[in-house]
Amino acid sequence: MPIVHQHSASLFDFDFFEPLPIQVEVSDAPITSDAGLLPLRQFDQRIGLTQQFAAALHDPRDPGRIDHTFPEMVRSRVFGILAG
Repeated sequence: MPIVHQHSASLFDFDFFEPLPIQVEVSDAPITSDAGLLPLRQFDQRIGLTQQFAAALHDPRDPGRIDHTFPEMVRSRVFGILAG
């Protein structure tokens, strides 16, 4: 007979961004230590914060020699800082 694990979960609503409801579910399921970035990434995708931030900056690189877009690099840096 398979073993079934039940995990308790808590829902948290954040109201600091009125146009979009933000709800985070916290459970005791085993996840990686950096999984806290997942809700932040989803939030960033919804509001486009890092995209807008990158658009406000000048990218002096030669377009013919670019492997990674400027928004990708900005996003990587922001989430690296958030990860600690």
